[in-house]
Amino acid sequence: MKDLDPLLKVLTRNKEEGHWFWIAVVAPIKALGRLMKRLNIAALLKAVSGISIPVAGVAGVGVISAENHLPVWATIVIVTVTGAGVYYLLMIPHINKMIIPGNPEFHLGLFKKKRREEYERYWERIMSLSDFNFEGLQDFVGSVFGVQTIELSRLIQRLEAEIAEKDLQNKSFEANLVEYEQEIKLFAQQQEKADAALAYVSEVLKELNITLYRFVNKRMSFSDLTFISGITIYRQKDDRLYKIADERTTGVSPDIVDINDSVYENYSMIAAVRAEVDKPHWVNPYPGHYVVSNRMRMMEGEVWLLNFHFDEKRNEKALSLLLPSDMIEIREIYRMFHVLCLILQQNEAQERTEEGGAHHELA
Repeated sequence: MKDLDPLLKVLTRNKEEGHWFWIAVVAPIKALGRLMKRLNIAALLKAVSGISIPVAGVAGVGVISAENHLPVWATIVIVTVTGAGVYYLLMIPHINKMIIPGNPEFHLGLFKKKRREEYERYWERIMSLSDFNFEGLQDFVGSVFGVQTIELSRLIQRLEAEIAEKDLQNKSFEANLVEYEQEIKLFAQQQEKADAALAYVSEVLKELNITLYRFVNKRMSFSDLTFISGITIYRQKDDRLYKIADERTTGVSPDIVDINDSVYENYSMIAAVRAEVDKPHWVNPYPGHYVVSNRMRMMEGEVWLLNFHFDEKRNEKALSLLLPSDMIEIREIYRMFHVLCLILQQNEAQERTEEGGAHHELA
């Protein structure tokens, strides 16, 4: 840094120097003098300068005038202009050196004129300080940091520790952010399921209203129980189950099922019959297909088995309403079907009574 001080001294010294043009005019002569001194021909020129230079000048003018048939005054003008032009060409290299900071021939006035933007941006403020030098600045900075090396080291260590702590906090924050995003995603999925379940319940209520109207109008039948999925209904008598309804299924369910027959031991309604508590049981007879069975205690001591048949992908409503979930209390769904089956059983008993009365009248 202190290497810049000589340059600063040159800039300061040039503050009060004369006009740059006259310095540039004299510069070629000074340069010629230095060259002559180096070549050691000054004595020779001194010996002949008093005679040769005037004689050469007069002779040169006479020769040019005679050769070109020009008046003497015109020849003098031509020689003078030509000489001035040649001399100005000799001045140009010196002028270029005068705008280079640090060059011995540097001139502040010409520098300010030719490179004003650079001067105003970098040097003007520094030169306005009378006692400024770069060496002093370097010594000051060195002394401060030399004395406070230990404090600076401690400061760096503390900053590094704080940065490490911040990095740890950022990593913890990022981990928490990922966890929060997962929780939000899970909540959104649960909300979507809840909305779907609510829509399914609304559909069930509409279908239930239709079924009740059909009951009032004496049009209700087992086919009105298929608003969630296809169904089969079996009535239990001793160790056998007799099919009394088969709606919206493929019809492959057997008409009679022996509870003790090993052929049917994997049926969901066999598990429901043998269970101590009336609750749904389900199986997957093949991938993606469900059969859900529920035992129902009916009037007159009868036991019915209500079976729901549905595909997982084609009937998400059945999947949501008939299998346990956090969205819907499925027990109420089965209670609703139990009531509807009781109504159908009552209708069946009433029809038998009416048929018996009709036969009695005919007899």
